[in-house]
Amino acid sequence: MNRKQKIIRNTVLLMAFSFLFITTSNLYLDPLAAHKASERSIHYGPSEVLHIESFPGGKYYLGKYEQWISCNTVNRALGIFWRFGSQVTGIEVNEEKPISYTWSSSDNRKKVYGIVNDKSIDRLEIYLTEGIVLTQEKFYGDMFLLTWESEGEFQKIVSYDRLGAVVFEEESIEYRP
Repeated sequence: MNRKQKIIRNTVLLMAFSFLFITTSNLYLDPLAAHKASERSIHYGPSEVLHIESFPGGKYYLGKYEQWISCNTVNRALGIFWRFGSQVTGIEVNEEKPISYTWSSSDNRKKVYGIVNDKSIDRLEIYLTEGIVLTQEKFYGDMFLLTWESEGEFQKIVSYDRLGAVVFEEESIEYRP
């Protein structure tokens, strides 16, 4: 075998092993492909993605699937690749409540997301420990996502109508002062 044939053979082998490594390691070149693969891996979805929010090292995918809502995490891996994270399934929507929501924490990143069932709701506030208040007035369809990267823990959620009257208020079960 001459030098040129060895180079071609080695290049083909390198490409084949690279492809095998990427496909077996659940690495993707596109973050949306990683999100979709995440849903397929647990037979959930495909969800309708309503909002994508970036954070350092990843993205949140806020979506709906039938009577479910989710906020999937996709993380950057090895510089140019993406790998799916956690919280792919989300929660079932309880239409009897003005808001269906949940919150989660991973490392130092925290989020509250949900869906607004009462169309009179115009603004949401999330109260955290240490006196921090996060507000959202712009919704993604009828969904919301509030994220933070501090030590503050989720205390309660309050929603208001256009006139500023409280429509819904609920304290976190996990929060105990």
